Amino acid sequence: MRKHDALRESIRERGQPRLALSFDAVEELAGVPLDRSFLSCKKELTAYGYAVGRISMENRTVLFIKSEEVP
Repeated sequence: MRKHDALRESIRERGQPRLALSFDAVEELAGVPLDRSFLSCKKELTAYGYAVGRISMENRTVLFIKSEEVP
């Protein structure tokens, strides 16, 4: 099992077109602290039908967008 598998699976299971999560929620779902390895995870989300739409350092949130919704 890879580091962010739980996060990717949780996002896929929710099935929402757009999902905004706080950094804390992302860490809780992943079961590990957010770090630079998250950048690799976000690239792999496409296999789960999602993409990272925006990472807001100011608001400490990540927006996940279902692939059909990504322009």
